[in-house]
Amino acid sequence: MIKESLLAFLFPPLCPFCKRLKDSTLLFCDACLSAISFEHEVMQYTKEKTLVFEGRCFEKTPPIENFYKSFIQDKHPKKLKLIVDIVLVQIKTLGFDNIDALYSPLKRREGSSLIEQLSKILDIPLVLENINNQIVLSIFPSEKDLSVLLNSSCQTLYVLEFY
Repeated sequence: MIKESLLAFLFPPLCPFCKRLKDSTLLFCDACLSAISFEHEVMQYTKEKTLVFEGRCFEKTPPIENFYKSFIQDKHPKKLKLIVDIVLVQIKTLGFDNIDALYSPLKRREGSSLIEQLSKILDIPLVLENINNQIVLSIFPSEKDLSVLLNSSCQTLYVLEFY
């Protein structure tokens, strides 16, 4: 009891988005939680022979945008874990199933540690090429990556954007 009180005093529970104090049982403060909106819509279309499903984790709001920018800057492990958890929930919520490969064009990209974590957790190999006739997931792709994927001959392409 004393140890928890001392830890709470030294390291008060802060909202990962705005850094304000929050209830220790909640993930976000009330203000940020009310501003966050998870996306549940998936856009579906066909490009060449590929069936494409595009979804997002969130609507673009200041708490989300600021949090993601801070993650890109400092790569804090707790922020990475939170983003991995959010992405895993969204993959399931959006119905992205039976994935054969996780497309990762550059290991040095901003989100590479995120991609590597997802690959391990989902037990899906990272691929850079040879995605023909596969069900492929791409997380937060750049415009160039998306163009490459849309011009490939993968069977199904799931694209998940952050916002």
